[in-house]
Amino acid sequence: MEITVEQMQEPAVTVMRLDGQLDGSNYRTVIAKASELYSLGSRRLIVDLKALSFMSSAGLTALHSMALQFSGEPPVDPDSGWEALRTVGRARDAGMKHQVKLVAPQPSVANSLEITGMDAMFDFYPDVQSAVASF
Repeated sequence: MEITVEQMQEPAVTVMRLDGQLDGSNYRTVIAKASELYSLGSRRLIVDLKALSFMSSAGLTALHSMALQFSGEPPVDPDSGWEALRTVGRARDAGMKHQVKLVAPQPSVANSLEITGMDAMFDFYPDVQSAVASF
């Protein structure tokens, strides 16, 4: 999987593009990149999923961790296994979708988000420009 990052100035938004498959082999890299961006001052994140062809439950954990972190909460411990996904309901109810927006998930990725209820945690946009405009 490839991760690219772009910083937008007006408004101040970070765009993270994921290309390939997000799974157990690389989800920690995605969490680490989001943590790095947050530590460098990013507070609004757009995750462009249009080139992401597959996302496993580990990928769901990565998105959940990003939503937590960009809402000022500690990210999920990736070693907590299924417990990491069980916290989705609490995060969804806390309204964590305001700082992380998702763009154009492929149908299989969108289906995974819907089945797990994570679609309620995020706002979805057809393209980066409309996601940027939402901030």
